[in-house]
Amino acid sequence: MKVNLITKTMLVFPVALLLTASDPAWTSKALPAWTEADAKEFLASSPWVKYIKPTLLPGLSEWQRRDGGNMTAEGGGKSSGLDLNDLTGIHPKDRAADRTDLDANGIPRKIVVRWESALPVRTAQIKAKDEDAPDLDGEDYAIAVYNVPLKGAMYNVDLKVLANTLKRNAELKEEGKKDLQPSRVVVRQNGSSVATIIFFFPRTARLTADDKRLEFVALVGRLYLAQYFYPPEMLLQGKLEL
Repeated sequence: MKVNLITKTMLVFPVALLLTASDPAWTSKALPAWTEADAKEFLASSPWVKYIKPTLLPGLSEWQRRDGGNMTAEGGGKSSGLDLNDLTGIHPKDRAADRTDLDANGIPRKIVVRWESALPVRTAQIKAKDEDAPDLDGEDYAIAVYNVPLKGAMYNVDLKVLANTLKRNAELKEEGKKDLQPSRVVVRQNGSSVATIIFFFPRTARLTADDKRLEFVALVGRLYLAQYFYPPEMLLQGKLEL
């Protein structure tokens, strides 16, 4: 009986070690103790960092633009008769037709999105010497979408009005609650045709770990972006970090 117990313990113990060893190193460290390697691993794969599979919506015909009263409409947004509520909950699959459309318009098949305002994200960017990290001001929640190909996503890129257009066509959704609208949007150009877009949402919404799933959705011209975030997974040392 004792022999069997010892044998079982010896068999289980290595498995426990393997399970523990599989966790990223940053999960068990305080932020000041993170190394550059920890930071890079966090920014590559963590609950705060996701990879959106974008969908390119069909463009509007001339008569559809005229009928909608907006000759510059791209094929998305309320001004073209398409509301985000028509699309919410639809998360694109990597279908062959989608890949063809994206490739033809110079749009990557995956686009990085980060919960930018979270303290571990900001810390990791500093530790990893991430020069692409945008500056943030204010206390709002911030979600950043990196390297969005503007010319591939829209026909007419007017940077003077783009931020306001994006503000009208983005939401943070949580089931059973009112959709959260951006307080503002900042477009940071990375060259002539690519931008990092930061969506700010008011912290007065007071998101908590009890919010099981949040859905970020946005339309950038004809480019539909949708991604889930899971607050119960976004805990570091037991504290929700958003």
